[in-house]
Amino acid sequence: MATQAISEQPNLVNVFEGVIGSVRQLVVNARDLHSFLQVGKVFAAWIQERIGKYEFVENEDFTVTVSKTGIRSNVIQKDYLLALDMAKELSMVENNDKGREARRYFIAMEKKALAAMIEPVVEYITHQQYEELAKIVSSIGGMFHYRLKASWWLWAELKSLTGATTSRKIPKQCFEVAQQKLQELHSKCVEYKQMMHETETAFFRQNVNLVPVEMQALLDQLK
Repeated sequence: MATQAISEQPNLVNVFEGVIGSVRQLVVNARDLHSFLQVGKVFAAWIQERIGKYEFVENEDFTVTVSKTGIRSNVIQKDYLLALDMAKELSMVENNDKGREARRYFIAMEKKALAAMIEPVVEYITHQQYEELAKIVSSIGGMFHYRLKASWWLWAELKSLTGATTSRKIPKQCFEVAQQKLQELHSKCVEYKQMMHETETAFFRQNVNLVPVEMQALLDQLK
């Protein structure tokens, strides 16, 4: 069972994920609630009276766990995990400031959990923005013999960079980053093509002094 607290505000009563009747939901340990409410009765008497009086149903409103405690681990202890609705009702029937504070707190926890479940709406690049990126991709691809492979690689780089699932579903806020990346690659490819041209010129003229320094360094590594 997960026990990660939901709240980031002052933790009046620990709210966490638990399972009641095979349903995973937000729950509260009844002992924690009892302590916060500062109930005059001992815990066992209080919880049993409340369950009977308000007809709460086991495995729907709460679930019971049994453990052994004490120095010799020979004392049986019952713990109750309460659904958040039950916790709110128990807080309300106390009819005091602590109960009202706890109820408001549980309502806030429900809203926070619900907000976390709602996926944010992602706005993708427009058709015009896609065409702008596609134009640069096409320009870079045209510099290579295997144009389609180059284009496929460029789109794959953009998807990896922006977390997009397809080339047309690049998040709008990532457009400038994608555009800048392509422009950088375009500049590098232009430099590469220029080096290749100068190297070919040097080869046909049989003049090693015409080979660009960067290309000569790469050629030296291949020897």
